Amino acid sequence: MSGIAFKEIGDDIRIPSVRTEIDASKATTGSETVQNKILMFGQKVAAGTGALNQVFQVATIGEVEALAGVGSHMVDIYKFFAANNPRLETEIMLVADGTTAAVSTLTVSGPATKSAPLVAYVHGQRVVVSVTKGDAANDIAAALDAAINLRADLLFSSSVAAAVVTVTAKHKGEWTDALNLSFNRLPPERGGSDAFPEGVSVAVLSTASGAGNPDLTAALAGVPDKFIRFFLQPFNDIVSDGDFEDFLDLRFDANKQHEGYSYNAFFGTRGDSSTHGNLLNGKQQTTMQAGVGAGSISPEHAWAAAYAGAASAIVVNDPLLPYTGEELVGIFGDFEEDQLPDDQRNTLLFDGIATHTVDDTGTVRIERGITNYQKNDLGQPDPSFLDGQTVLTLSEIRQRYNARMTNRFGAKKLASDPFLGAGGGNTVTPLIIRGEIIAFFLEIEAEELVENVDDLIETLIVERDLPGDPNRVDTKSEPDLVNQLRLLANKFLFKL
Repeated sequence: MSGIAFKEIGDDIRIPSVRTEIDASKATTGSETVQNKILMFGQKVAAGTGALNQVFQVATIGEVEALAGVGSHMVDIYKFFAANNPRLETEIMLVADGTTAAVSTLTVSGPATKSAPLVAYVHGQRVVVSVTKGDAANDIAAALDAAINLRADLLFSSSVAAAVVTVTAKHKGEWTDALNLSFNRLPPERGGSDAFPEGVSVAVLSTASGAGNPDLTAALAGVPDKFIRFFLQPFNDIVSDGDFEDFLDLRFDANKQHEGYSYNAFFGTRGDSSTHGNLLNGKQQTTMQAGVGAGSISPEHAWAAAYAGAASAIVVNDPLLPYTGEELVGIFGDFEEDQLPDDQRNTLLFDGIATHTVDDTGTVRIERGITNYQKNDLGQPDPSFLDGQTVLTLSEIRQRYNARMTNRFGAKKLASDPFLGAGGGNTVTPLIIRGEIIAFFLEIEAEELVENVDDLIETLIVERDLPGDPNRVDTKSEPDLVNQLRLLANKFLFKL
């Protein structure tokens, strides 16, 4: 009997023949890769055919529209995500509506004394109504109502009575209260041409507040028990955030190892944003500050989706790269006078809230994508998981390490060192496992994920669990992650 370990060709074959096994156990010469996908949650309208709390794989806007319905929350989320990352494998889960829909009235005054367009912005979408000289307020209101209802992709429906247009969110939930309704975002003084036609004005009044975001309990129970790298959880009320934080913590546990990273956003003042962030502490969640002023008219879920798209597009190529300067495509940011200054944004970065900037062209860009994590289990300040790159890289290393060790050492026998067997490949020892661990970390060092592997080798422990469980090997390694260049501090000592 030779020392070569065969799986298919037994020792009991007497027929003269040549038989060759094909074994893929050593086919991979480099480190395994991580499957990248995102699961996004959102609400549907009645026309959507998709069942609630089930996962659907989608690849086009048409597929999402069929499942969630045109003009739905879920479709709007997908649209902004795909604009920032059109290549990532995407799954969606539809959730039930909340309690109450937001309602507003648009009261038109007239008549128009000059022909000109009336420019409305409905949750960031531009809606233009032609107004002719002499049009009465009732005529303009009817035209505005028709223009809103003509846009099936909008998250509002409308009705009209005399000169009053009543606009109702198609969905129910606290988040609908933040959907923007405004006019003339870019007037001539801001370099645009938006203006009310002469003689015309429109008064916007909220008449019913959105309330009661969806209960995510059933949705979270329906998430498959498998690794999903990214999530988009669009609801930022504390209950939803807390439920999702607990959900991700459970998946991060070593007995699950299905960790993921979630994105959402929050619109509000620096103070409100800090208060919100200080109620959170998730190391696998990030909340982008979504503006504060009249210029920031994109919905919070659009900010979250754009942020998730832009960040994930970087992560899949290199989880340690900063996102600084990455554009959030399709997002309207604050005007200059409302943008938070450096000191206030720096405060947010100590309060668990990610920050953005708006450049001179109005383009919104990620500044720093931190997590919600701020304190350890003892309630003490802890920067361990400050940046999303840390937990995302640890996740990638863990998933790839697990796959590597499973591929190399699945279905093997275990012996102690020194082992004097024939060396046919069916028996492994702690030294063999140690060599594979070192090879793995040298490979990811070459990929610039870790550094100082020589130090890791010196402190690496690989040992059989004796006299406990003779079938178990325990290991301890101390990988040193490559960091990000966040600050270049200079001092010039000039001479005359």
